[in-house]
Amino acid sequence: MYRLAYLANFILTAGAGVVFALLSNLQTEFGVSDAGIGFIAASGFLGALITQVALAPFADRGQVTLVAAVGLIAGAAGSFLFIVADEVVGFSASRALIGVGIGLFIVASRKAVIGLDEEGSGTQLGTLLSSNVAGFILGPVLGALLVERFGIDAPFVVLGVATLLVTPPALWWIKDAPVATSEVRYRDMIPLVRRPGVQAAMAAQVVFFTNIGIFDSTLDVYFTDLGASDTMVALLLLLIGLPLLILPTFTGRLVDRDGGERVMLLALAATVPALLGYGIAPILAVVALAGVCQTTVESFAFPATQVVVVKETGASEAAIGQALLDIVGSSMAASSSFVAPLIYSALGARGLFSLAALNAAAMLALSAQRLRVRDRQPHDPVPAGSISGL
Repeated sequence: MYRLAYLANFILTAGAGVVFALLSNLQTEFGVSDAGIGFIAASGFLGALITQVALAPFADRGQVTLVAAVGLIAGAAGSFLFIVADEVVGFSASRALIGVGIGLFIVASRKAVIGLDEEGSGTQLGTLLSSNVAGFILGPVLGALLVERFGIDAPFVVLGVATLLVTPPALWWIKDAPVATSEVRYRDMIPLVRRPGVQAAMAAQVVFFTNIGIFDSTLDVYFTDLGASDTMVALLLLLIGLPLLILPTFTGRLVDRDGGERVMLLALAATVPALLGYGIAPILAVVALAGVCQTTVESFAFPATQVVVVKETGASEAAIGQALLDIVGSSMAASSSFVAPLIYSALGARGLFSLAALNAAAMLALSAQRLRVRDRQPHDPVPAGSISGL
């Protein structure tokens, strides 16, 4: 029955992927400026951020179905809104609702697949990641095919209807999924943030979601500037995303076996040269190769970072722990997606990705230092319902 969570995540993230691949079209067909493109890209992350802060604790209290339902309905509404939008405000609202859908349903589905015990969570979280990535990289392919034949609104009609169709069975599965619960409160995130292990994971999250924001708002434009058509952009995104589609179940098992901390630090270290590769030469093949290297690294990084936090929270507070990661990620992705097009216009790809590599190196040092601090302190796994008592 986990397949229902994977399918729903695929459909929701496909909506984000379609928007991502159409950003250059919005510039040419609707006259959207660079700042407008950044705002549209950022709005999806901001939508996820606000609603995860507001609703994630409800999942740990046992109201997983409510969180999932709000997410699915918002995702469908976002797809349908894009059909009638014709300016930045409408496109941004559409992207924000799709972001709400992704953010809330991923919180609910992570909670459901972790279940009653965090043991083996890396494998399940890795497979869930693959379903998200599948939507994000196949969404542009689907979008390009439908746009070329039926127009720019067609993919959003298909995805909106698909979201409505998957909603009843997905909610039925989540309603019956056994989950560990705890009477968490909003302030329970504060002592969680103070844990050095969580801080190390947050530093890693800063890197990977800063990169997501950069890619989300500039990679389509970068490929187009290098001469790629819409279809070629979609195929290049598919190629770049393949490691994240194929590897996370395997890397999740590796994390379960070897622990998330080592894998997370190695992934951060490997990110620095991968990012520099984007600006080495303005050639499609070189940029695509750098992208494949980066997503291969991320295939290890995402499950590792999530498992580091799950070990800090236990299964009963998994939703707020994972939401905390996503809040950090959404904040950084929103910020970077807004400013990246401006930096790209001013400094070019080499300047933009050199700054991203510098950020990765700084966060690697911080993450390693926080783990050293954690290892010097007495540390016991968090028992169920204990965060608020820290």
